[in-house]
Amino acid sequence: MSDNVPELRVVGYTDRPNYHAGDQISVYVSALGRDVAYRPKVVELVCASSDIKGPGLQERETSFAMLQPKVATQQATLTGSFIQTSFTPSPDVSFYSLGAIMKPSKPMNRRQALLSTLRADDGTGLSLYLNEDGYLCLRIATDAVVIDHQGPFVEVGEWQLAAAEIDVAADTITLRTSRAGVNSTRSRPADMRVTNMGAERFEFFGTDLRIAADHCASGPSEDGTNCFDGKLEAPAIFYRRLTVVEWLKWEQGQPPADAAACWDFSIGMKTSIVTDISGNGHPGRCMQLPARAVTGARWTGTCHSWELHPEQYAAIKFHSDDQFDCGWDVSFEIEIPEDCPSSVYAIKLENASVPEYIVFFVSPSEGERCQDVVYLASTANYLAYANWGLFDRLEYFEPARGRLTCAGPEDVALYCNPRFQKSAYDYHKDRSGIRYSSWRRPIFNLRPDTRLSSFSGDSFVLSWLDAIGQAHDVVTDHDLHQRGAHALDGCKVLITGCHPEYWSTPMVAALQAFQESGGSLMYLGANGMYWRIAFSEEWPNAIEVRRSQGGSGAWKSEPGEDCLAFTGETGGIWRNNGAACYRLLGVGTTAMGFDFATPFYRNPASYDGRANFIFEGVKGEVIGDFGIGFGGAAGQEIDRWDPDLGSPKHALVLASSKGHSDNMLGVLEDFVNTTLAAGGTMNAKVRADMVFFETGFGGAVFSTSSICWPSALPINGFDNDVATITTNVLKRFLKPEKFDLP
Repeated sequence: MSDNVPELRVVGYTDRPNYHAGDQISVYVSALGRDVAYRPKVVELVCASSDIKGPGLQERETSFAMLQPKVATQQATLTGSFIQTSFTPSPDVSFYSLGAIMKPSKPMNRRQALLSTLRADDGTGLSLYLNEDGYLCLRIATDAVVIDHQGPFVEVGEWQLAAAEIDVAADTITLRTSRAGVNSTRSRPADMRVTNMGAERFEFFGTDLRIAADHCASGPSEDGTNCFDGKLEAPAIFYRRLTVVEWLKWEQGQPPADAAACWDFSIGMKTSIVTDISGNGHPGRCMQLPARAVTGARWTGTCHSWELHPEQYAAIKFHSDDQFDCGWDVSFEIEIPEDCPSSVYAIKLENASVPEYIVFFVSPSEGERCQDVVYLASTANYLAYANWGLFDRLEYFEPARGRLTCAGPEDVALYCNPRFQKSAYDYHKDRSGIRYSSWRRPIFNLRPDTRLSSFSGDSFVLSWLDAIGQAHDVVTDHDLHQRGAHALDGCKVLITGCHPEYWSTPMVAALQAFQESGGSLMYLGANGMYWRIAFSEEWPNAIEVRRSQGGSGAWKSEPGEDCLAFTGETGGIWRNNGAACYRLLGVGTTAMGFDFATPFYRNPASYDGRANFIFEGVKGEVIGDFGIGFGGAAGQEIDRWDPDLGSPKHALVLASSKGHSDNMLGVLEDFVNTTLAAGGTMNAKVRADMVFFETGFGGAVFSTSSICWPSALPINGFDNDVATITTNVLKRFLKPEKFDLP
């Protein structure tokens, strides 16, 4: 590690992002290596950027109880998805047939378990697995001998039935692979290898069966090892020999009905439970959030909804780096005072190196009315970008920014600790996109002095509210999803941060209900309401994203996998799912670029009498030719007004940005073919439109259409035209006079 980058030595997380006064917080802390002495304290975060052009890092003391000094040790971290069942094979059987339909992923460079009963304590049992050379193998381990039997070679990326037959009486093992699925050409017969069992006795089969992992010899019982990368379907175990016809039917996803245990992954895809259809009552539970509702061996390509044809989605995709919960022990607990104000807080772990900040949010309790002004904390967005891998994307970002990218302590720590799952913008080890993100792990980039398109940039909105003395509450995306519009009861003006990108259907419905009740919105960012996501009660505080056709993102969903497993809804961008952003925000995402930001230039509509209040005290035609990080108020990601896509026709386009470079590229969904005219110098759609419109329900919407807008607020001590405009809008939105449609 470079001497120029301070070392992050202790990290942590809480059990969820959003709390209320009087709640208890469970805090999980681990050292990143040797033991670390630290002193925890709770601070209120007013500004999360130490940039000298702004107010600086602002922390406030709180009324939380004082916490005692502690020592962090390195905790074991759970990673890798699998299924834990309640099935243990009977030892009193003379013949076993076991296997599963599989589609292994690359790389095949390590052992990967398919079905395993190996005990964690003494290693006895059996395991059907793929070895590091890509061969199907079976391990049989008794208290006297451990024997690995090697079978046929398996094909990466192909559906095939991988199975074993154990003939106890004949002392033989048969390992077999055969092409499986509706698209199988059956170009070759089943490949089989027969070997002698070699064990003196065969009477103990270990512990409860695991699918897609072995039991871990050390660590928590919920941990798995030798986790499988790929898809599995129709795993089953029989206490007899199968006929040729039965093997053929199993290859097509229809194993015989008289199994000792057989799991159908097409049942209950919204849940963590897998169903045993043998009738013998051996259900399983998914661990560490593998992907359900994925195409299986029977997918024909004619259906794209798993709810319409669940049998075509009877597979589960496992990853050795899936991570829903690190599984750490609770380090300490914190009681939130009954009189704790709604705000943004952090548990600061002070130590001899870089302090850790474990961010959490306190929102108004159920039944408690909000203050007139509410700030919407983008907790869904923080999850989507959680542990975004800078070092994995330098080949993209350095050319896009036209300059070298600087790494911070959080980037180095994440790179040096790959056991923590990365973001929904990154890839699993098998190069498939990461579609889930959970709060129950350290989030290295949710802390002060990280990128200005996320938490640090958002905090300029909070510091602006503080600077003008405006009382406010904080409500999170999670609150909005869980409680709907009731989370905003009492609110007159809802204010977003710089980048409210990820929205669930209940969140969108809540915002619409808020506006229809007369509430006003200040959308102080861009790229808002872009991707549809889903939450699940089965997997609390995790989000799911599927990047279906259309949309500018880091990866694309596999064919047939556009629908979210948590809800069954079509994933992808909201523009393709009702264009909610244009209707509710007035604008939608138009371009992305990361080299520099530009100013806004007033349009004739800004002189309309409806907009007089917005520009009181503003001189000149240029707005925001300054800003922290990118040098202007219009940059990074920007939105445009477009009535053809649903923007209100009566909206005033007050100002628009100009002068973007060709690194500011129009979004993919605006193009039907390849083009050289995508960048800012050639594409008229590459602009940020500042928009105002009346909702028709007494409220109004003001949209800045730029991620960089909040980063321009604090320049010159919040004495600038960007801050003036923003304050003017807030003051008018708070007045009791309603807005009428023009």
